[in-house]
Amino acid sequence: MRFFMAGKGGVPGWIFLLILSLSACGSEEEEESKAPPHLKKRLSEPKKAESIVLSGHGAGVMSVAYGPDGKFAISGSKDRTIKLWDLEKGLVVGNWTGHEGSVISVAFGPYGRLALSGSADKTVRLWNVRTGRVIDTFEGHEYGVTAVAISPDGSLGLSGSVDKTVKLWDLGSLELVATWTGHRFPVYAVAFSPDSERALTGGLEIRYWDVARGKLLATWDRNPPKKENPFGIRAGAPPVKELLMGTWSLAFDSEGKRALSGGFDRTVTLWDVARGRPIAIWKGHYLPVSSVAFSPDHRFALSASLDKTIKLWSIKQGLDINIWQGHLRGVVSAAFRPDGRQVLSGGGDATLRLWPVKDRPEPPPDDEILSKE
Repeated sequence: MRFFMAGKGGVPGWIFLLILSLSACGSEEEEESKAPPHLKKRLSEPKKAESIVLSGHGAGVMSVAYGPDGKFAISGSKDRTIKLWDLEKGLVVGNWTGHEGSVISVAFGPYGRLALSGSADKTVRLWNVRTGRVIDTFEGHEYGVTAVAISPDGSLGLSGSVDKTVKLWDLGSLELVATWTGHRFPVYAVAFSPDSERALTGGLEIRYWDVARGKLLATWDRNPPKKENPFGIRAGAPPVKELLMGTWSLAFDSEGKRALSGGFDRTVTLWDVARGRPIAIWKGHYLPVSSVAFSPDHRFALSASLDKTIKLWSIKQGLDINIWQGHLRGVVSAAFRPDGRQVLSGGGDATLRLWPVKDRPEPPPDDEILSKE
């Protein structure tokens, strides 16, 4: 735990990963007993799609990312390794080592040549995908790195940390460009806009940045949940709500006009980027939402949860139109294949799963986006 202990007067940010670990490793009976009655019925129904299981990690999978062609993917794990997968063969074709702590977040570059990883060992590593060798190790965060992203133009890397900062890295010169401050608590999610000019960072609140100038453009904050401590966790100081009721995942749509967020409050929020306001708040998971993503055509959204389910949402209908089950522990990360026809997930059961996305119903003709509140 030493990598996650905040400094003097700081926040115990390791609680985030502790909650992930506990929720991802609880017994199936314990987790399912927490579901409300109407969800218990759905969870007992047969799965709507069979998955392909990929095994190889020795501990929970914390992050997954597709390569740009959708044929390869990478995964980061609590076993301190990153694995490169040939998805057509279902085989591990690379095993990257070097991190001295859990690999919490991974990102694939847009051209398939580079990858980025963030770890509990406080470092960010840039990898050559072809050789599996480290190009450089970026140091500077004071505590564990919980989120990384590569800009769509491939020139920049972004990292968020328990130290409450976000760092911008030049992947060409291998230099630190800027450190963004202002978050009051650990940063758990980062995302670049499609044009690489804007970024979102998430902790207790979501911050919207001008990348080139390092300027904060807006702070997004939903109305706080009515129930301050939904899981009955005994809070110390500061309150559990302030430590955990933040954003665990962020994503822009392919046009940069909307964004998704998911987190501890178990909801998925669709945002209007220009206005910085929620368009819709979707409910359905009964444990925290660990990962969100837009389909490439931005008509559908994906959410993964520690409740061991993955949901496919129709954005126009505001409804979950498919639910995938199969992981034996909480699902910590999920992503759409670049063509939108497949989903890759990673979970606390140390496996990755491939899910087919087919027979997606067409959204209704009107443009109204509904909120399931």
